[in-house]
Amino acid sequence: QYQISPQELKELSNLADKMWHNYGMLLCIATGNNGPGLGTVANTAAIRNVISVGAYASPEMWRNDYGWDVKQSTLWYFSSSGPGIDGIAAPVVVAPGSVMSTFPLWGNSIYRLDEGTSMAAPHVAGAAALLMDVIVHKLYVKDATIVTQGLIAGAMPLEGYEAVEQGFGAVNLVRTWQEIQKMKDDFVDFKV
Repeated sequence: QYQISPQELKELSNLADKMWHNYGMLLCIATGNNGPGLGTVANTAAIRNVISVGAYASPEMWRNDYGWDVKQSTLWYFSSSGPGIDGIAAPVVVAPGSVMSTFPLWGNSIYRLDEGTSMAAPHVAGAAALLMDVIVHKLYVKDATIVTQGLIAGAMPLEGYEAVEQGFGAVNLVRTWQEIQKMKDDFVDFKV
């Protein structure tokens, strides 16, 4: 589990706060791979103004990636759970915790299946980036808060898991977009 000193944690928290409030940037941070178990979340993920992300696998992922027939979505056994050291809830959401991607190997690249919450966090970061673009160009709203609230409201809770393990549940972009459209009038529009 990646842990940093209290001073470094304070600096990271201040940076996250500045990026959120001054620049409207969302930070997605992996919760760590020290699960299962309460309080296993990395302290870098349990800070304010970040979207902390745990890892899960859907039945389709189990079948496609491993050839296993699993009936319902499951958290990855390694996905860390909160709460953080000062009681902050983490993860906020969970996302696919495995990905087939290129992997550098002595000047060449190979494809390999990799697993971890570090695979899940980029899924949410990519989703947030797409949502940030669409809210500006389709809804004429420029406020990162609507994206965060939409991701939370649109998340699908996984059956059999507590909030401390999965946060609000698995990211679901269709539901997130529907939720954002419902709440758009609560946010200030701007002229393009």
